[in-house]
Amino acid sequence: MRIVAVDPTTVAVGSAFGQGPIPTNFSTIGLGASVFSILGNLHSNKFGVLGQFTTNTSNPSSATLTGVADDNELGNTPASAAAISGKYAVAASGYGNMTIPAGQLGNVSQLGLYLTDPNLNLNDPNNTSGGGGALLLDLDANLAGGTGFGTPQTDTSTTSFIGSYAAGWQYVDLTGAYGCEVDMAARGTVTGGTMSLTGLVSDPFVVLASSTTTQADTFIDTFIGTPLPDTNHPGRSTMLAANTTPNPLTVTITPKTFNYDVVVYQASGGQLFWLDVDTSDVFLGPRAAEFGWHPLSEKKAR
Repeated sequence: MRIVAVDPTTVAVGSAFGQGPIPTNFSTIGLGASVFSILGNLHSNKFGVLGQFTTNTSNPSSATLTGVADDNELGNTPASAAAISGKYAVAASGYGNMTIPAGQLGNVSQLGLYLTDPNLNLNDPNNTSGGGGALLLDLDANLAGGTGFGTPQTDTSTTSFIGSYAAGWQYVDLTGAYGCEVDMAARGTVTGGTMSLTGLVSDPFVVLASSTTTQADTFIDTFIGTPLPDTNHPGRSTMLAANTTPNPLTVTITPKTFNYDVVVYQASGGQLFWLDVDTSDVFLGPRAAEFGWHPLSEKKAR
């Protein structure tokens, strides 16, 4: 279901996902190798987290996880390819908790965990062969309010990242004032490892654009980059100015051009996620093969 608040003084929108037949009987086995993402609140905790982990469910009441992740928080040095470990527990209802030891991933440590129907595809709710996943809520005092999800990681081969893709984002300037959101939607192709997307940008506060006329349908903006596979962590790749051969994501919002340091995690050849790890801004969102689209995640511009 899609849900929207219609109160006169508040704004909220979201989704509700099925957990399967009642009564439910979830356990830690319901969460396997995953890509996970958490995005903060635009008007308070501006941060983004993206990573991947595998799980050990030999103890069904309290399982463990290990993986790698990147974290970008306001005022903190971004955590790059941070090794993470942790544990999680899941009740029969599907609700649980996840703990990453303090300091491994910035201020991210305590998470609420909600498993979805294992037959549900979070990227395409009409598809009954998706492998399930989980919704996440950051419960840390410094970052309370961040939300996200975990989606099954089924294919980390870079050769699978090819073809036509669509993407959407909101971008947030971590140092900016209230009320300067920028939104984008784009589509394009990945050929020979190079991603080339074109799309539209809505920038009503003129954060990145030269004028509000950039919102007109006649303006086409470009997003070009060639992710570099991380050979130490299959499934992760980078577009960074600091790479031996600099390869940041190049964004042209007519007539301006911007470069962003970005990390990418691959859940499958048809679903990838990217996180901006610059110190002054953050975005987090999906890149999906054009046969599917993810309803939860966005990118943020501010």
